[in-house]
Amino acid sequence: AIAAAVALARANLLFASGEAAAAAEQIELAQAGPPQIAAEAMAVWARRLMKANDDASARKLWLALDAKYPEEVPADDAGYLAAWIAMQAGDYATGAADFVTFEQRHPGSKKRDEARWFRGYCLVRLEKWAEARAALQSLQVDFPRSSLVPQAKYWAARSLQQLSADAGAGPE
Repeated sequence: AIAAAVALARANLLFASGEAAAAAEQIELAQAGPPQIAAEAMAVWARRLMKANDDASARKLWLALDAKYPEEVPADDAGYLAAWIAMQAGDYATGAADFVTFEQRHPGSKKRDEARWFRGYCLVRLEKWAEARAALQSLQVDFPRSSLVPQAKYWAARSLQQLSADAGAGPE
């Protein structure tokens, strides 16, 4: 455990000094340690990939971390950031599904209201008005003190408006 912790500390120092190859070696050593350190090592590497604009690789690593170490602290960020990356890439269907998975896996997370909001956003972008409205209304009910409630109210109303417009359009 001590060797893994030292390797993780070295990796952080090496990344900071621009020695990415040497840092990657230390990350591998840290990942062989106990779950807490291994999960943190994976998170350090995933953040590094994101900084390098390798979001596809970062997303894979975040998903692997969340699956392998769901009880460790970095897993909370992992599930959320994997969904975030999909959403930012315009893969709204995957983003919406990943935000649902995040909420299920991390029921105590402080990011659940954000995950619900972004799931609603993804569904709006997909023009799945009924699902978007349900997600956004549930945010208001489940997280009434969230700073995202005003946006959720607005987009829930817009979704209802779109549902009504679609229903009134009828077949051509």
